[in-house]
Amino acid sequence: MRASALVAATLLSILSAATVASAADYTLSPGVAQSAVAKQIDALEPGDTLTLLPGEYDGIDLDLMHADMSGVAGTASKPITIRGKADAGGNLPHVVANTTHYQEAVRLRPGCAYLAIQSLHLSAKGTQTQAGIFIDSGVHDVQITDAVIEDVTGIGIQAHSQSDVHDLLIEHNDIHDTGTNTSDGNNGGQGFQAGGFDPTTATKNVYHLVVRRNLIHDITGQEGDCIGLLYGVYASTVEDNVLYDCPRGVSSETENYGIAVYGSGVGHYEDAADDNLVLRNLVLGTAAVLSGHDNVAIYAGPGVQVVNNLILQSNQGIAARLESEASVMRNLTVVNNTVYGATDNAFSIRGCQKADASVIVTGNALFAVGTAGFGYRMPDPLGNMIAKANYYEGQDYAEAAPPVMNHLAASDGAIFVTASMSVPGADFMLAAGSPLIDVADKGTAPANDFDLATRPVGAGPDVGAYERRPNLSNHWALALTFKGEFASGGTGSDGGVPMKDGGSGDVGPGDDGGSGASPGKGSSGCGCRVPRGRQTGSDAILGFALLLLASARTRCRASATRRLIA
Repeated sequence: MRASALVAATLLSILSAATVASAADYTLSPGVAQSAVAKQIDALEPGDTLTLLPGEYDGIDLDLMHADMSGVAGTASKPITIRGKADAGGNLPHVVANTTHYQEAVRLRPGCAYLAIQSLHLSAKGTQTQAGIFIDSGVHDVQITDAVIEDVTGIGIQAHSQSDVHDLLIEHNDIHDTGTNTSDGNNGGQGFQAGGFDPTTATKNVYHLVVRRNLIHDITGQEGDCIGLLYGVYASTVEDNVLYDCPRGVSSETENYGIAVYGSGVGHYEDAADDNLVLRNLVLGTAAVLSGHDNVAIYAGPGVQVVNNLILQSNQGIAARLESEASVMRNLTVVNNTVYGATDNAFSIRGCQKADASVIVTGNALFAVGTAGFGYRMPDPLGNMIAKANYYEGQDYAEAAPPVMNHLAASDGAIFVTASMSVPGADFMLAAGSPLIDVADKGTAPANDFDLATRPVGAGPDVGAYERRPNLSNHWALALTFKGEFASGGTGSDGGVPMKDGGSGDVGPGDDGGSGASPGKGSSGCGCRVPRGRQTGSDAILGFALLLLASARTRCRASATRRLIA
């Protein structure tokens, strides 16, 4: 009896400790007070899940900090999930922050880590300029997925000027109508932004940011850039996004950007492993709305790879510049992009007098329109850069002869299936017999194309973002939707990109292209699961103890169930 009592007592002690440490599910309902939200957030521990039930959460913000001001954090093996539950009509719970009270819809405080923020509808309305999601310095290993971020007075997702931010995954979010406080002349209203505005404000230790497969459009701020990786961001990726009707460009800044990646910065731009990647994005409608403005669809500096992007209806298509952070141009790649309908330079590059072979400009299809449109501009000597097999329509600055820049005489209809600036409708797959088939540079062309189809198919790789092929089952019909959805083909069987890049090289950190220690990855090492929740009643503990006594020798000792992040 004494032995049995001792065993039972020991088991009860073990189970009590395990129960306290097990993960819990919490819920919030519409009408909840801000004080109750703060109390619930303060209670979150590693492995917990906080679910917002359907409805409107007016005047509420999710400020992710404990009562002692420390950031809410899970662990690599036990992330914290904050998610929304949709109603029967698919409507996500709608958090509407009051910016008059300086609220953001979500605030990630210093120390926040190993968090998954999923399936929330976020707005920020009022008189002050505030972000939809604000990311403080010292935040890492966070995933923000499947959210709708709209009607926000400031930036959609803002990590601007914040250092020590790394391993963020921003994926499959619909971000639009940000920057609504247009009376604030300093409100850029960008969809996503990280880094500093100039070299003196460059951030430190900002890396492994992955901005993937988002839909960003109708940005209404003063500048209205879609995505900005500014000074101090390195080893980060912008891929497979659909961006349209941004930048707005109504501020005193006369050059604004669809995607701006200033370069990988001091200590990084000479190391190819730290390159920022801009891959397979559709960038539509970046042309300025004001006279005298000259916007750029994709802006890149030293330490940036710009590959397989499709750019329609821009002023400048791709502009590559030697930034002041770098003494020489290094590790700049502009390869196999298609630019159609540029009113200024379809492509331009500066600062290449001392470039070496790490600067590569090959296989681009560059089409300008109008009397002021130039196919390219390369006013500096080429140095030792690799530049060949680029083809253009438009005016010729007469700065680069074949084989660097090659003028096209064929009609657009003989080059592309459907050359148009209307989406849906446009199709920039090469037409049968196109002069751009098989003539890109074999040594520098990427291993895949805009659809993630394999290159080359014929005798050599094709020029531009697409590789013509007989099987078009994975050819996404261009649409103003998430890439690969609501149309044929695209970027993976589920409409998303594969967990690996599928051949483009370095997609970014971690096995999923996101963080090196991604939230939710890993396993408990046991297939058994026990019910979630903290059971504190003695009857529950005793009942579970008796069950364990009966089966401990034959069953797996499972850790508490936790939700894995997809």
